[in-house]
Amino acid sequence: MSIKTVFDSNVWVASIIEKDLLHKKAKQVLLKHSGVFFLTDHIVAEVITVLKKYKALNEAKNFTLHVFGSDDFVVIPSTVYFDETIEYFVNSNDNKLSFTDMSLIVLSKKYKIISFDKDLNKKLKSH
Repeated sequence: MSIKTVFDSNVWVASIIEKDLLHKKAKQVLLKHSGVFFLTDHIVAEVITVLKKYKALNEAKNFTLHVFGSDDFVVIPSTVYFDETIEYFVNSNDNKLSFTDMSLIVLSKKYKIISFDKDLNKKLKSH
């Protein structure tokens, strides 16, 4: 059985936007992965939002259609981890992590998290 891995939104965005400084690294990381890709609905929303900011609406739509139209992806609904993430948020004094990043810390109990976010990775190592 392969390890269930969640790829953060920054990995997906970097893999899609060719001008992103981490584009090649993101493509390599995703190509090395075997098995199903796990995402959360928060990650999907973040990817769509960031791609739209890059003026990449078609890429955002293609990403969405691919994620929800393929058996290669499993989207974890926020209802599964929301209460625990709220608890983490309320008890945290961290101003650097987004709510989505906090949800990834919660999910790290059951999933391997791959992110290019240095603050998140530091927190994941200490958690």
